[in-house]
Amino acid sequence: MVNGFISGVTGLFSSGLPEWSCEFSPRRIVAVQASSDRKEVISKAAVELPDGAIVPAIKGNNIQDSSAVESALGRVLDEARFSGSELIVVIPDDAVRITLLETESFPSSEAERQTFIRWKLKKHVPFDVSTSQAAYQRLGENGTVSVLAGLSPGAVTREYEGVLDRMGMHPGIVTPSTIAALNLCDLSTLTTDTLFVKLGDTSVITSILKDGKLRFYRKVPRSGSLESAIHPTMMYYQDKLGDDSTDSNRNLKLGEMILCVDDSNPSEANAAARQLGLVVRPLYSSRLEDIYKPSLGALQR
Repeated sequence: MVNGFISGVTGLFSSGLPEWSCEFSPRRIVAVQASSDRKEVISKAAVELPDGAIVPAIKGNNIQDSSAVESALGRVLDEARFSGSELIVVIPDDAVRITLLETESFPSSEAERQTFIRWKLKKHVPFDVSTSQAAYQRLGENGTVSVLAGLSPGAVTREYEGVLDRMGMHPGIVTPSTIAALNLCDLSTLTTDTLFVKLGDTSVITSILKDGKLRFYRKVPRSGSLESAIHPTMMYYQDKLGDDSTDSNRNLKLGEMILCVDDSNPSEANAAARQLGLVVRPLYSSRLEDIYKPSLGALQR
């Protein structure tokens, strides 16, 4: 059984014990082994998938060609020199519904919180919440309680777990790709309000990091221009989150964009940032290719 696809600790979301992780995406499977301090990749590999082998969604089958996926997983683990039996599994963002909730109160017991999250999201997801995987993190309070919550259908997470189970491995934790990548953001180093952008194979994720916290999360299909995908998030920031304080020590505007690109061509994102007047910096280390960053982020303590 999976321990939950989001594990909340300090910072944003973080997960724990294995030193290995693998990410499933429509284009490829990635495997990563982290150093003992979880800061560096000591072994990595990526194997491409045939078109249509994985079609991520929160409804219906995700793994369309199980033999191709299992073959690719076996190859990537061999190339990365995997040893052991337990991995953290990173699944596509399109297989999970992530929502930021604002509520006047949040239940005190774990059972009540799980019920509360399912009740709040019941009308907004096209699947049975009673059989879904639910996870959350309480982000803080400022008059209301902010909670980042996620739901994924049990049948969907079991598909990804099942690939590993059939190969004799244990998927200890399952986490969405963008949430894993966000683990690599050191919020203590942010000197301005920050736009986080992750370009996936099929979706664009935009988030706002403000005052050391995640304050906004939005996912849209990857179609049209990147600037048009980012624009509503910028409008939300200006209308709801922009700081009109006159204190010169406070952050007054959105100043930079942290970028994670799942393919090898970040030029569109860089051009959009210039249009928006934002300074671009890579997620974590520029020495590590972006395709490996969610897997490394999933391994952060």
